Amino acid sequence: MIPHPLQTASTNTPETVLAILLFLGLFVTVVVSAIILWRGVRRYWQDRNVALLGLSVGIAFTTGIPIVANMGLSTAANLETAAITVFTNCLRLLGLGLLLVVIYGSRGDRR
Repeated sequence: MIPHPLQTASTNTPETVLAILLFLGLFVTVVVSAIILWRGVRRYWQDRNVALLGLSVGIAFTTGIPIVANMGLSTAANLETAAITVFTNCLRLLGLGLLLVVIYGSRGDRR
């Protein structure tokens, strides 16, 4: 029988379990963010509710999109970690700014 050359360490270590739980948590975060975004877009198509669309896009830019961008840029691009961190933090700030505009933005019917 030929041994597996890539299988060098035990997979039952606490570090491995922690890494699996970390990626599982990130996956769940991205999926929930995508569900919120999809439901917001569908609701916008039905009711033309711009505020709900802004909230769902803001939540996506705050949670899911930076995670996907971080993983994608880390694996596909030859960028430094600091540049990726700055880019993903800018995405989060964009999402928070959009949420603030939707929540506290000026509307003509408020007094």
